[in-house]
Amino acid sequence: MAYGKTNDEICQAIGADWLIYQDLGDLVDACTGTSGSQIEEFDCSCFNGIYVTGGITEEYLSRISRTRSDSGKEQASV
Repeated sequence: MAYGKTNDEICQAIGADWLIYQDLGDLVDACTGTSGSQIEEFDCSCFNGIYVTGGITEEYLSRISRTRSDSGKEQASV
């Protein structure tokens, strides 16, 4: 929705008065707390592509995308 748009265009599209972007580190702190948290790892993979499970490669994501696509499902059912 925001690709190739200015902040003003995004604001207009979503009906916002203004727009700010939160730093990922600040988001993690807000979710885990800055002290006394028992959370050892926080999954930010949807933002930074680093998966806490490890072993997630571009090839793996491409294969999953192909098998989950409509054409991939059609081939699997034949």
